[in-house]
Amino acid sequence: MTKSSNKKITRKDIIGLGEASFKKNYYPELQEKILELEKINSRNSSLIRGIPDIILYYDEHTFITEYNLPQDQDIIDLILNNRSIYNQLEKKCEWVKENEKLEVINFSMIINGENRFYEGRIYLTQIKEIFIIIRDNTEKIKLQAKLRNMALRDSLTQIHNRRYFENKLEIYNDRPLKGFALIIFDIDGLKIVNDTLGHFTGDEMIKSAANMIKNHFTKADHLARIGGDEFGLIYKKIDYNYVQDRLFEFDVLLEDFNTSDTIYELSMSYGYSFNNKGKVDVNHLYKQADNKMYQRKLLKESSMRHTLVKTLMKALEERDYITEGHAHRMGETAAMIGNKINLSISSINRLKLLSKFHDIGKVGIPDKILNKPGPLNEKEWEIMKTHCEIGFRIANESAELRDIADLILKHQEKYDGSGYPLGLKEEEIPIECRIISVVDAFDAMTNDRPYRKGMSIERAIDELEEYSGTQFDPKIVEVFINIFSS
Repeated sequence: MTKSSNKKITRKDIIGLGEASFKKNYYPELQEKILELEKINSRNSSLIRGIPDIILYYDEHTFITEYNLPQDQDIIDLILNNRSIYNQLEKKCEWVKENEKLEVINFSMIINGENRFYEGRIYLTQIKEIFIIIRDNTEKIKLQAKLRNMALRDSLTQIHNRRYFENKLEIYNDRPLKGFALIIFDIDGLKIVNDTLGHFTGDEMIKSAANMIKNHFTKADHLARIGGDEFGLIYKKIDYNYVQDRLFEFDVLLEDFNTSDTIYELSMSYGYSFNNKGKVDVNHLYKQADNKMYQRKLLKESSMRHTLVKTLMKALEERDYITEGHAHRMGETAAMIGNKINLSISSINRLKLLSKFHDIGKVGIPDKILNKPGPLNEKEWEIMKTHCEIGFRIANESAELRDIADLILKHQEKYDGSGYPLGLKEEEIPIECRIISVVDAFDAMTNDRPYRKGMSIERAIDELEEYSGTQFDPKIVEVFINIFSS
């Protein structure tokens, strides 16, 4: 070992050469550290001030105080002055101190008449300080509630949906419930209404049905729209006779509705099942109610279809696309032509019926197309041409009109084959349709429409002669002109 290694190290060697030496060797480095800490502190203070959450501090004297200075100081005061909330926070802080784990607390307060929801997250720092970060979760909770509501409610009727209904049935299944009742409702003929009057009218029918059921069966525990045209209703505990009475009264309610001033008539079928002893078997009860509902639907099918046609005719008159005078004039003239060319009585009767119902399919055409003053564009014309198929479907739903359904389909065909929807020509077109084509055109030309004035009889006859052989059957045009000339 060398001599220098045996030298004793003194205190002076360790701490330097006094105050002057310390300042000389360490002061610049200390200043640099202080400046760096000041920057960090300033940055952290800016971040804390920018945080919208409330930050509270729990000190060693077990006082909760504000740490940051949010814009709304009033909320901090409400929290700290609310004894119940303060006590909850204090209790949780002590738990965090003892267990050294994050803890979350949820609470609510009434602020300006509104219930506000808050979440408090309480945590312990590495240096054993306790902070409480409080966040306003009101909008989040409202959104969650809205999404839950949307998931369980029908957007059109605002009553519950099938998912909700099935969840309730699952809850009640296999439970010993006495007086458990299940009722299934179905709107009759909704599909044909959607296909003809349009989905807007169909939606109005659905909403009317939902409101009627909801307002009438007020003691029901659960009501839901369980299909496009179906509703389900549950009574957890009800008297059998009460259900029977309410259903009877519901029939009367429907009759009253249909005699009111509405453009459509509402027909509904229903079936019900009842559990008065033992455990509830929801599958059996649902099938039983569903079967009864369809039995009732079959029994009233003919009446329902008649009601449907009446509804569509009423809608046609409300929209003023066909008037009683128009139909009567066409029927009389068509019958005269039929007699002149020796048609059978049954053909003349079909002519009269076709005169009244040939345009029934126009109930499914939008107003903006039917009432358009100028020529239709290509897209509008394609929509307009569908009224023949719509009318065909309507007529097939009615025993009274089924015999002329094919004639309604073909009444817009032209003699030269340029008509629609099938492009038939000459003798391929039923004679009734060829007659109606001439009569309808003449009546339309000589009578006023919302978008134009009617022309003179002389000019209308000239038009018929001009298009004889192309749009019209020449023989029918000749007979028609002879009738008017005599």
